[in-house]
Amino acid sequence: MQKVKTTSRHAQPLSRALEKCLGLVLKAELSGEALAVDKYRAQHPRQVSSLDALTAQRLVKRDQQYVATFWGLVRARNRAASTALKNCEKVYKVLGKHYSQHQFAALSASDLERRTGLTSEQVAHSVLFLERSPSSPAIGPNWKDVGVVGTERYVTQSFRALKEQTRRMFSAPAMMLPTLPRPVEYDGMFRELDAAESEPIRCSWAKATSNMTSDAAGAITAARALLESACRHVLAEFQMKEDDHGNLGKLYRDAASCVGLASKGQHNEMLKRLLAGCTTVVDGLSELRNQLGDSHGLGPVSMRPAHRHAALAVTLAGGLSAFLLATLDARRKP
Repeated sequence: MQKVKTTSRHAQPLSRALEKCLGLVLKAELSGEALAVDKYRAQHPRQVSSLDALTAQRLVKRDQQYVATFWGLVRARNRAASTALKNCEKVYKVLGKHYSQHQFAALSASDLERRTGLTSEQVAHSVLFLERSPSSPAIGPNWKDVGVVGTERYVTQSFRALKEQTRRMFSAPAMMLPTLPRPVEYDGMFRELDAAESEPIRCSWAKATSNMTSDAAGAITAARALLESACRHVLAEFQMKEDDHGNLGKLYRDAASCVGLASKGQHNEMLKRLLAGCTTVVDGLSELRNQLGDSHGLGPVSMRPAHRHAALAVTLAGGLSAFLLATLDARRKP
């Protein structure tokens, strides 16, 4: 994987307004009352531009709530951020030590509390901040009950190196992030992902491409998340109800139908076969993530993905996601 050189190692300093807004987002999250996106924007219109700027710079992420990313935690300049970062380092080191002795075995939240000396709330925040970093652990919706699974990075990369990697990845503009090696004519399709409106799409794409050579399992998981984010972005555009269970096949079929890409639509036979093949690819990507991704704990004899598997997953997910976004954009134009 090739990297484009950046012009500066460090990001430009944040303005006072952005620093204050980032501090508010972080304070609210750490207090257990993260800012609800729609409600907060409606009640604080003067902060909308700052929130949008923080989102564009990948310092915060938004879904139903605003939360700080790991990059936002690194950039924040206040005592709460400093303490949260130190807590992340404690959890990171414990996960690394556990991984060195019990590869792919989950570490329970209670064990994390005991080994780090942190409270349950501090552990929870630390795990979620790390999940938003380039070296995210494997967690699921019920991770507090199931546990957290570290990766090889937790023993090969120090916490200091993680912070430096985060700076390199996110201090550059989105177009300068590490990208797949590809010819110029191929690059046009993926430009949709580099500059996507959706922050989850940009983040998943960056994580997928940056992890391809160093963390194949993580790249496969991020590739699946990329396609899911693209589908949800399309459904939101058409105000369609999402499948909250994360059924990727259904999400894709619903999104494809919204933009006129259903394989049973008004297409010629050749295109129908191609679009039907896309649904098969989506199902395959979902199964590949389940079998070879890092979202589930693995046993000592479980299959391990090779870099070629990660490259296949990222390329397929990237192509389908970019095609969905390009088709959505084409439908917007008169």
